[in-house]
Amino acid sequence: LPLIRGTAKDHIPVFAENHLLQKTWYMWRNRRYKLVADGKTRQPIYLFDMESDEEESSNLVEHPFYKEILTDMLSQLNAEIGDYEYCD
Repeated sequence: LPLIRGTAKDHIPVFAENHLLQKTWYMWRNRRYKLVADGKTRQPIYLFDMESDEEESSNLVEHPFYKEILTDMLSQLNAEIGDYEYCD
């Protein structure tokens, strides 16, 4: 219940895979940021700051200030997925 109440001290990163409209997306989310990457190429598509942009309206992928965060999030995503290759 601490997570629901908002009193949790730790946040476990979350991975999700989505097959929507013949396109696969990977999502990696930590306490602050959410990354969405293409399922075949693993190229970043979206990066959101969930503290300042809960509605996910500002894509930060191309923003130079977030380059290090993006690189770190991609590294974490790739570590989670490993050498898994998506097949149609």
